[in-house]
Amino acid sequence: MLNAKVTRKELIKKYPEKLNKVNDEFLEAAGVMVQGAAKRNAAVSGDRLKGSILKEVGKDFVKIFTNLLYAVYVEYGTGIHAEGGKGRKTPWVYFNEKAGHFVTTRGMKAQPYMRPAIDANRKNLVKKWKEIFGRVYG
Repeated sequence: MLNAKVTRKELIKKYPEKLNKVNDEFLEAAGVMVQGAAKRNAAVSGDRLKGSILKEVGKDFVKIFTNLLYAVYVEYGTGIHAEGGKGRKTPWVYFNEKAGHFVTTRGMKAQPYMRPAIDANRKNLVKKWKEIFGRVYG
């Protein structure tokens, strides 16, 4: 029986242009996967946060982001509830325009949506890369 084994390294060396195709397809697929998970995880106090979660695919990266100023506070919490103890330790007062009166608060608990989207998909991302690699170099 004749056996010939070709490694990924050898394939990449022999066909480097195919690696660009693998990466392009993978970055797009990874972006869709993580963006979808982040949207599903986002707090449901209206769809504004969910609708603001976007993806940008570049040559060598995929970025999942939101441009809402309050998004970071939803992810990490505020006041006494802020992750890592980095929030304000005392209550504060603000005027709630919707309610029409002043409100005292100690902060908001974290409602992570972005980090869990990445964490939950780590294995799926590896599988997806292998699947695309196998199909392109097949």
